[in-house]
Amino acid sequence: MKNYFLILVLLITSSLSWSQNFDVQHYEINLKVPNSYMKNIEGRSLVDLKFLSNNISEVDLMLLALNVDSIFVESVPQVFTYNDTTIHIQLSNTYQTNDLLELEIYYHGTAHTDDDGWGGVLSSGGYFYNLGVSMSADPHNYGRVWYPCIDNFTDKASYLFNITCQDQRTAICGGTLQNEIDNGDGTKTFSWLLDEETPTYLTSVAIGNYQVYRDTFSAILGQIPVAIYARSNEIANVPGSFANLETIFHFYENRFGAYRWNRIGYVGVPFNGGAMEHAENIAYPNSSIDGTLNSELLYAHELSHSWFGNATTCSTAGEMWLNEGWASYCEALVTEALYGEDEFKTYNRNRHIDNLQHLQFDEGGYWPLYNIPIDLTYSSHVYKKGADIVHSLRTHLGDDLFFTTISNYLNDHQYQSVSSYDLRDYLSANTPYDLTGFFDSWVFSGGWLQFEVDSFLVTPNAGQFDVQVFMRQKLKGRTEYGIDNRIPIQFLSSTFERIDTMITVSGEHDSQTFTIPFQPYSVLCDMEEQISDATTDRYETIKNTGTISFTKAFFKSTVSQVTDSVLLRVEHNWVAPDPFMIDIDGLDIHPERYWKIDGIFNNDFQANGQFLYTKSSSYHLDNEFITTSADSLVILYRPNSGIDWQIIPHTRSGSSTSGYIIIDNLQRGEYAFAIWDAHVGTKIIKKEKAFIIKPNPAHSSVNISFADKREMNNKKNSIHIFDINGKFQKTNIINQNKKSVNIDVSALTTGIYFINIGDNMEKMIIE
Repeated sequence: MKNYFLILVLLITSSLSWSQNFDVQHYEINLKVPNSYMKNIEGRSLVDLKFLSNNISEVDLMLLALNVDSIFVESVPQVFTYNDTTIHIQLSNTYQTNDLLELEIYYHGTAHTDDDGWGGVLSSGGYFYNLGVSMSADPHNYGRVWYPCIDNFTDKASYLFNITCQDQRTAICGGTLQNEIDNGDGTKTFSWLLDEETPTYLTSVAIGNYQVYRDTFSAILGQIPVAIYARSNEIANVPGSFANLETIFHFYENRFGAYRWNRIGYVGVPFNGGAMEHAENIAYPNSSIDGTLNSELLYAHELSHSWFGNATTCSTAGEMWLNEGWASYCEALVTEALYGEDEFKTYNRNRHIDNLQHLQFDEGGYWPLYNIPIDLTYSSHVYKKGADIVHSLRTHLGDDLFFTTISNYLNDHQYQSVSSYDLRDYLSANTPYDLTGFFDSWVFSGGWLQFEVDSFLVTPNAGQFDVQVFMRQKLKGRTEYGIDNRIPIQFLSSTFERIDTMITVSGEHDSQTFTIPFQPYSVLCDMEEQISDATTDRYETIKNTGTISFTKAFFKSTVSQVTDSVLLRVEHNWVAPDPFMIDIDGLDIHPERYWKIDGIFNNDFQANGQFLYTKSSSYHLDNEFITTSADSLVILYRPNSGIDWQIIPHTRSGSSTSGYIIIDNLQRGEYAFAIWDAHVGTKIIKKEKAFIIKPNPAHSSVNISFADKREMNNKKNSIHIFDINGKFQKTNIINQNKKSVNIDVSALTTGIYFINIGDNMEKMIIE
């Protein structure tokens, strides 16, 4: 199902739970709809049961707000009670394990529409149809609004639908049309057989003045008929609207295995709230049958449920991500298949930033996907975050293993109900990886993990290079670190050579050593956005001057000088930056976000950095951080985690509530906002540099002079030099009797370095 107006509502709790001691094998539903402009129905249903335990003399069935007239077993009336919710039947005989029983139930009344107006039985403009779920009821399953049943995700059965309606109407159900009978009294009866094991919420009926568009697709298991029912004024639009249906169908079979149903079916219905994946008879909005491809991801989403949800079904409402999260990710996969990797990345990036930016505010916190609360069954956590987690799982396993194993999983669990534990255990048993850590990290826990390359150490090794990569894990909306997470990293040389590999990260800190054929200029984490952690990022190869917007990273850069090519990677981290090593009284660092700038720079590259700040409630970025005026907002920089944060020169463009903090000379490293306490003041911002480096750029030596000898006496007695990657290069002792010191830098290669003295740091360039 895809619902475009996922409004959270208070649930109507009906307390429909009991110990079920039988299994429904088959339903025969004989339904009369005298007038499709109304919701009045007359029903006679046959329910075939198989008992699962001994000495059973009573059964319960669900039926919502209809009138039960009589119940028979082999023409013998049965005693029953009914409270508009549950039919309690006192059987005239006692039954044992594996005994079979057929109940014949007569009922009538006005079929129910749920209180939020979406699910249940609806009628509009002469069209009568059902939608098999309610978002405002407990349970959500809504087969019980038009026939007596067991309305859950685990009791699956086959069906025969005999639907009688006005003779100028057509009645469409899931399954295969068996016959169409003119009753000679102004009515017709349409018989449909749905012989696959199907839960009740996926059964359907639609009655109206329909025409049908037919096709046939060649499939793994043979020819699959296609039937798309639409109103007469829309039937000509079907080929254009569903132009890519066959391509999408073959893509799904290629990725997820054989289509297990007897036909592909869609039926147009008069609503605009999404669609519903009824087995072989998807309820699809009339407005989307418009001759364009505007809604192709909607019908792709619903078709994917033929694998995720219809054939292999979540066992409870709390496991709905197994249906909807996977179907939502199929939208991204279809985008990739039809339009390429760039469009796929854009689709994923838009979904992921929406999750990080809005999810906890819109839905009251950071929820695990597993056992999600009943009022969040059809929430963005389930759909959008569920898709994010599938994306991360795909990366964890790798494409070949992911698609092969998921296809096998679906085949082995066809027409079954499954849990997150079932999926975890199957993947663990059928891949080289124990998925316990992954599921604990992403499915059974709320919030987000964040991964980054903290630093790396390079050691030459017989013409190659051993690179020890130190990883860091941070947390958003949770307190426990993930374990056994396989994270993509990329090694880049100064000449754009690149090696992609995976590193396994457990806990807050972890490291691993790799041997590669070149000396890395940079090591990046998840350059291609393959995991859905608490970052939004993007990289660009820059060859020309001009302004580049990294919208999802809340950053812009105007390039004023570039020769050859430069790779600029901007990562917006949705977690707290590291605190100050030495606190600055009255200065508070942003508690929820920071940037990391990385890539392949050269000495000729000149660009500014423009960092977005905003108090807008729609952004959820700085609402709680900027409490007075943006005039007290400053930007901090550090080249790496081994050096303390420093305020750097900047200007502001914008108002007191939103705009950009701009720095003139963009460098690799980390940037974060900080704000001065209004009671402390801002005079420290304007203080002079503690020391001056001359010449800069330098060649063989530099002179470091202090603006005030007292400043030198207050510093630690060492000068430390680090390269751009934070690797220590050199130490000099400060003679406190002098106001300046000369340092020999002739052994340092051309590049950018940082001189650190106490809690002050300045950049030095060696040519």
